[in-house]
Amino acid sequence: MHLSCNLAEQFLTPITSSAESFVIEAVKDVVESHGKTLTPEALQASTGKRPLEAWQAVKDVLDIDCSAQQLFDESEPVLTDRSDHHIPSAVQAA
Repeated sequence: MHLSCNLAEQFLTPITSSAESFVIEAVKDVVESHGKTLTPEALQASTGKRPLEAWQAVKDVLDIDCSAQQLFDESEPVLTDRSDHHIPSAVQAA
């Protein structure tokens, strides 16, 4: 059983890392569109939260002058556009 967990971890870690990078790049784009730079502190504050709560944390840390809902709404088309161009179709179907 322990071996299976290790194999699953090895298999899933690159996917998780890739998905996290994908989202972080989209967040950076949205943050930069507001004249700010995504910092490690903002990233840390948003980690492990639901999307709207994560955007609230980013907004608070970076002092972005709009609502977390607006940031969330702005991120959706960025993520959709990126997923259409960067995620293999087999992963999208899963």
